[in-house]
Amino acid sequence: MINHYIEYYISNYSLCKNAIHKNILLMELKTVLKLKIFYYDVRNIYHRYKKILETWNPGLNFQTSEELIFVKQEHISEHNVTFTKAHRSIAQHYLGNAETNREPQYVSNECKYFLYWLYYEVLEKKVDYHKVLKFYEDVIKGYMEESGNRHLDDYVSFRSDKTIEKFIKLTEMYDYFHKFKEEDKQHADRKCGYARECVLLYNKNIEICEEGNDYDFCYELDNLKKSYDEYMITNEDCSGLQKTLESYRLFNPTVVIITPFSILLVISLSLFFLYKVNFIPFQIYEYYTNIYSVYFKTKFLLN
Repeated sequence: MINHYIEYYISNYSLCKNAIHKNILLMELKTVLKLKIFYYDVRNIYHRYKKILETWNPGLNFQTSEELIFVKQEHISEHNVTFTKAHRSIAQHYLGNAETNREPQYVSNECKYFLYWLYYEVLEKKVDYHKVLKFYEDVIKGYMEESGNRHLDDYVSFRSDKTIEKFIKLTEMYDYFHKFKEEDKQHADRKCGYARECVLLYNKNIEICEEGNDYDFCYELDNLKKSYDEYMITNEDCSGLQKTLESYRLFNPTVVIITPFSILLVISLSLFFLYKVNFIPFQIYEYYTNIYSVYFKTKFLLN
């Protein structure tokens, strides 16, 4: 979704010949990026970072207790029973990958998927989200202190319990969907079981979308619906399985209007105060004309 905004601003900037308007477009884009409105990005996260975990090889990546940087770290001692030697080796392999690409968005997404892995694979979904966050923070701190590498400092405490809960729910939903797609047809029971779990989680997430005002969460549901519906066009397995998912827009149609309007309201107010001294009435008129054009363009992209 954020890519739509970036593409729009860049295309308009390149076509714009008015210096004032160019500055406005730049300020708008910076504001959108600075607000970090879109923070789940589950569809893009899943495959990219799951592959890093899959490259771990117990033979090639074998390490003695002395070589594991987590072993002597006091932060990890309370998790020794749950956080096995194999888990520690995988975690060290995964977090070491963050050193190869330090672009902030890449590292942020990598840490988000690492948190999901801790919850799903290590803790086996048996703890509440607050404890997941505590466990995640301990592991990251332990890694940094023993490795001497501080590049994850900004990603130790970067999510609230509620946001973590939503991210995990979305990622688990995508997890079941991809397992459904990738499972061999010969294992029909297991394949269809993944599909049913995906649909069940999707419907539960629709309820969360209805109850709140987290429109990026709702947008991720829309992404899943599109992928699911496209796949089910050609999929003939799992008789009785619904071919399409309900759209969150049917439950909460105001999302389509409120999302771009809320974003642009924040942008317009902030830019108004930044430029109010310099704008003459005619320039103010042109400025708000541009704001409204962005709004209607955004609304078009979301439909």
